[in-house]
Amino acid sequence: MAIQGNYSFKGFEAPNAYIAVNSVNFEVAHESIVNTEEDSIVWQKGLAAIYTADVYKDQAARNADPFNVLEKIQGTFTMAVNATAKNPVVQAYNALKAKDAYKDYTDV
Repeated sequence: MAIQGNYSFKGFEAPNAYIAVNSVNFEVAHESIVNTEEDSIVWQKGLAAIYTADVYKDQAARNADPFNVLEKIQGTFTMAVNATAKNPVVQAYNALKAKDAYKDYTDV
């Protein structure tokens, strides 16, 4: 699973850049919110995920040497964890493709 599209890197254009998610880290984050009007503290739970992806010149470059990346990119998203939620890697790709820079990329 990966996405492919036009990628700019340090003045270099890679028209068929290949981006592959290589990790998704998930944490349940708790934060306190102070309600000064009621003099109370409310605890809120958030489901945070961070993904890392490798960017390659193209799929052939990735297949030839998976350690020869142009750069690594990261992003965050709110992970769904209910019974019908997609797996974390699929959710990471969806979050990546939701960004303007990658909205025209295709699944490969």
